[in-house]
Amino acid sequence: MVKKLSSSNETLGHQTLLKRGLNFGEHFYWISVAALMGMWFLVNTAFTLALTYSKPQGTRTSQAIVSHKRFSYLKRKEDLSNSMQENQLPGVHVASKVTSMVLPFVPITLSFENVHYFVDTPKKFRKKVLNKKLHLLQDISGAFRPGVLTALMGASGAGKTTLMDVLSGRKTGGYSEGDIRVGGYPKVQETYARVSGYCEQTDVHSPQITVKESVIFSAWLRLPGEIPRQKRLIILMKRGGQIIYSGELGQNSCKLIEYFEGIPGVPKIKDNYNPATWMLEVTKPSSEAELGVDFAHIYKESHLYQRNKELVQESRVPAQGSKELHFSTRFSQNRWEQFKACLWKQHLSYWRNPTYNLGRMILAMVSSVLYGALLWNKGQKVDNDQDFFNIMGSTYVFIVCIGASNLFSVLPIITSQRTIEYRERFVGMYSSKVHSLAQVIIEIPYVFLEATLFLIISYPTVNLYGSAFKVSWYLYNIFCTLLTYKYMGMAVVSLSPTYQVASIFGSYWIMIVNLFSGFLVPQPVLPKWWVWFYWMVPTSWALRGLLTSQYGDINQEIIAFGERKTISTFLENHYGFKHKDLPLTAILLCAYPIFFASIFTYFMAKLNFQRR
Repeated sequence: MVKKLSSSNETLGHQTLLKRGLNFGEHFYWISVAALMGMWFLVNTAFTLALTYSKPQGTRTSQAIVSHKRFSYLKRKEDLSNSMQENQLPGVHVASKVTSMVLPFVPITLSFENVHYFVDTPKKFRKKVLNKKLHLLQDISGAFRPGVLTALMGASGAGKTTLMDVLSGRKTGGYSEGDIRVGGYPKVQETYARVSGYCEQTDVHSPQITVKESVIFSAWLRLPGEIPRQKRLIILMKRGGQIIYSGELGQNSCKLIEYFEGIPGVPKIKDNYNPATWMLEVTKPSSEAELGVDFAHIYKESHLYQRNKELVQESRVPAQGSKELHFSTRFSQNRWEQFKACLWKQHLSYWRNPTYNLGRMILAMVSSVLYGALLWNKGQKVDNDQDFFNIMGSTYVFIVCIGASNLFSVLPIITSQRTIEYRERFVGMYSSKVHSLAQVIIEIPYVFLEATLFLIISYPTVNLYGSAFKVSWYLYNIFCTLLTYKYMGMAVVSLSPTYQVASIFGSYWIMIVNLFSGFLVPQPVLPKWWVWFYWMVPTSWALRGLLTSQYGDINQEIIAFGERKTISTFLENHYGFKHKDLPLTAILLCAYPIFFASIFTYFMAKLNFQRR
């Protein structure tokens, strides 16, 4: 520290410390080091104890004890209620009970011929192999016919999921070849997604939504269907993406067994043995090598292959009088119905997520209590610049803390919902912009409740000015600021491929908005080449609105930097806050949430980080 003495015979550094309320002697060096070491020890001890004794969420084994008699009564009551309940979609009035219903539909055949699928060889293997592309599906042909239940089977790595992804059009990478037809006409992906259903091997659903509600949501936005059980067919693949059997299964798999037992060297199936297990055992690569046969080659030389080829050729020709599948609109429901369905689902998801919602409410209450305790009854007792610095500093810290909490808490929620949206959007259930709008709207009441809790606790404890204008401004400012941070987090997710990347972007953004908020470096003393960034940061307008609405019209004199001046003059000279700028501040505080919500809505629709 430079030992430049002032007129009071004190160093400049000592005067600066006094101004900030830090009148500490040199012995506080060692006290600070000891305090830091003590905190380090306490935090690590608490961390170790938590890992040792706390149970993971969801591992509790406690159960409610109900007597057998009571259980039987509840069971009969539930069965009676279910039998009397009408199956009804939200918003749809049913005049009378309907015991059964079959919706009209047109049977359609899905045929595929000579389907191939390639992916680029990983860079680390390109020097070891000649081909630059890996051939995952090789010359796959077949047909899915109405009324025929078709099973696609094969060993792990045979390409079953890959084939289904290619046929459904869900592959986002790689190269697909072959002819795929729906009802004899070339497949149009947008139309095909409307009439097809695809339950993936590892599908993802909203964790807070029940199975029944998921079905209702899907039925609300898509046409329901019915699958009759008439005939069974199997398509069997081997590792490497080649078909080794495609034909009828037969009673107790008799036709499948007959086909493979007819191949020389294949062991007979044992009595009471599972045909599926036997089939996988005799067709595995080690069995092929032991027998010296190629099941894919044998299949292509068989009469079954020729018959299936003829079937595929027949399926490629449209039936007489048929029309190509076409819909006049892209979605089954109009945008208003889509929005109602999406908002209904979002409401259920949020209402059943106490970890997320109660967490932010508790944080708002705890923060407001701490804020009120630090500034107890100080709101109207401003005698000098230090009193005002205390108020502004505390306000700044709590706004940033609650805002950052809102930003980071929404990241995992939107990330998990985005995975579900990819699946639902693919099948043409709704427009991505409509779904994003529902996500934006559902946050408003929760954030408003959060801001109200902060107001109810902090405003009277700090003893801020009691006029209706100032109270309304305080609530409006807190609400818009928290909503801005919430939508800021959602926008970050829409621009990030993963939750981890979004967290990194969010951390950098919090650092930037803090640096240019106008508290650490007031706007009048910022370098001219950085002032533009100050005007862009939402935190600067939040502080401007909070402090100007409370003190911008107060003409009480205080001592600031050794001079007597009014609070409003001090605000304008030191921070650049003018009371006449409140209308502009109100507009910008409202514009920031709209801006970040628009970014979120746009990029959720335009960017797809799913890789298949």
